[in-house]
Amino acid sequence: FTRIPLRGLSLEETADYVRRAASVDPPRELVARIFEETEGNPFFLVQVVQLMTDEGTLTAAGAYVTVPEGVKEALGRRLDRLSAEANELLSVASVLGRECTHGQLAALTEDDDETLLRLVEEALTARVLEETGAPGEYRFTHALMQDALYDELSTARRGRMHGRVAEALERLYASE
Repeated sequence: FTRIPLRGLSLEETADYVRRAASVDPPRELVARIFEETEGNPFFLVQVVQLMTDEGTLTAAGAYVTVPEGVKEALGRRLDRLSAEANELLSVASVLGRECTHGQLAALTEDDDETLLRLVEEALTARVLEETGAPGEYRFTHALMQDALYDELSTARRGRMHGRVAEALERLYASE
């Protein structure tokens, strides 16, 4: 078989979908926020537009784009298939941001390099992370995936992890 990477819809395609699906002409700023939140992912887009249609907020310029619970549940199910160790690593990565490097992850975990690589590959296989093209550089396949992991952390844990990340980044990049 041949694996074909699917990318999200463009901003214009997103606007066209919203107009056709909801039979409204939403404000350009709102379409831009919907696009930013969903990254054009058709599943996420359908769910967001349906929720906003139900709420009657697709024509309000200042409307807030809410991620429906169904989307969060779908992301959670993907994470549930991963080992506890991989989820822990991904939680650390979520604090780093949308993108991270193997070196950054290594500086933040106590795992040996072989274990770290196995956990990263587990996340890659599950399509939670993807390689950016540069060796040892990764990004979450969708910002909502990073958000879901980050939002699961308690405020106290986030604070601690931000401190760990800051210290690790200082060590890694002190000469720069």
